[in-house]
Amino acid sequence: MKKHVKKIIVFLLGAVLFVGAPFFIEAILLDETNFPFSMKIVFSREAWFSFIGSYLGAWGTIALGALAFLQNKRYKELSDEKDNEVKELQNQIKNLLQSNNDLTQGNKDIQESIREIIGKNTTYVESTNSLQQELKKLALSDSDLQKTIVELLEVNKEVSEKLLYIQKEIYYPRLHNVYEGVISSSAEGIEKIGIEEAVTYTFINTDFPGDDYKAYIKEHCGYIAVKFRNDGEKDIINFGCENIKLDKSFDQNIMVFWEPTDIKPHQCVRCVIAVERAMFNFFISALVNKPTEIKFLLNNSLGEPYILLGDITIHEWEDYKSVSISNLDMKLDENQKYE
Repeated sequence: MKKHVKKIIVFLLGAVLFVGAPFFIEAILLDETNFPFSMKIVFSREAWFSFIGSYLGAWGTIALGALAFLQNKRYKELSDEKDNEVKELQNQIKNLLQSNNDLTQGNKDIQESIREIIGKNTTYVESTNSLQQELKKLALSDSDLQKTIVELLEVNKEVSEKLLYIQKEIYYPRLHNVYEGVISSSAEGIEKIGIEEAVTYTFINTDFPGDDYKAYIKEHCGYIAVKFRNDGEKDIINFGCENIKLDKSFDQNIMVFWEPTDIKPHQCVRCVIAVERAMFNFFISALVNKPTEIKFLLNNSLGEPYILLGDITIHEWEDYKSVSISNLDMKLDENQKYE
């Protein structure tokens, strides 16, 4: 409402000035009584009136030209700003398109690599399947060849089984106990463990050990440590001691924590079994001259799960004790699902 009133007032003032300006100028020019219009002039009043009209018209033209110049300048600035924004958007779109092209090319490269790997892995299987299909077709078309084809199929089956056996032999985990282990009721020597070999930890009857296993063992535990060596040509993954089947005389709680490790080919691994110091001597006595089953879990480099069983025994001669592991038996864990 206020805006409409303001527009009406401005319109009325403009109309009054537009209509009244000529009469106002005429009154000034024809006034002969008031200073300075009472002064004697050379030109006639009509000439002055014509001059004033031309003069105001010139200033009006100048004002309109200045207004047009300022408007054009402003329009040019706005146009330049829009052009710059458009260029910036075009550059951003160009960069996004380039990034998208790079990602698309990278994805194509990855897919191509995957296809090559799949092709290499399936070539033999496809060839075998194709051969079997062709042989079956021949068997159906010519009964005289059936016997020969059956023999060939048997040979092909035998070759496949041998190849599978070779693959299993290549990836079969080969762990051997290196020498008699270490027994320490005061955690002496724990700082040296794991410097030159891989190390895995198992904690029995303890609190959660935190992140610094060695510091926790040094402060709270005694430990025994046995050493293995990976004699195979492939990595062993997630190796660790999962359980020791002690007899009922030892009140063994659930394992609080066990930390597996990976073992490179021809690398040694130290398996540390830590027990709360107050229970350590009783734990040792439960193993003295009593072969006790110890269970390790691991995976080969194909991800197949294996179980390694053995007997852990502490041998005692007067004041000297040593620990050893015997009767090692490695077998595939058929109860675990794997790809």
